Amino acid sequence: KLVLDPVVKMYTGDKERDGSMMDPPSERCQRWDLVIDAIDDVPTKANLIAYCAKRGIRVISCMGAGGKADPTRVHISDLRSASKDPLATSVRQKLRYLWKKEQKETGEQNG
Repeated sequence: KLVLDPVVKMYTGDKERDGSMMDPPSERCQRWDLVIDAIDDVPTKANLIAYCAKRGIRVISCMGAGGKADPTRVHISDLRSASKDPLATSVRQKLRYLWKKEQKETGEQNG
C-alpha cells in the first residue's frame, strides 16, 4: 500500500522547530521508505540528506535543474557521481563537513 504524506514545511534539522515532521505517517510504519527532496537551500538539503542517511532512509533529491526546460537533459545519478552541478557540489561539501563534525563529536565523547 502506498502512503503519501506531502509535507509543505521547511525542514531545519532542529527537532524543536521541525516537531513531528519526520515521524512516520502512521503507527504501522516504523520509518519512512523514501523521502523526495526539492529543497534549494544547501545547508537544509544537506541536513535532510544526512538525517535520512543516518537512518537508512532512501532519498530522491532534486539538484540544479533551475530554469531548464528540456526534459531530455534530465540526468539521474548518485550524488557522489554528479558532475558539473554547483548545487550537488555544494551539498557534497556540506555533507562531508557534517559527517566530519559528527565523527569528531562522537570521538570526543567516546574517547
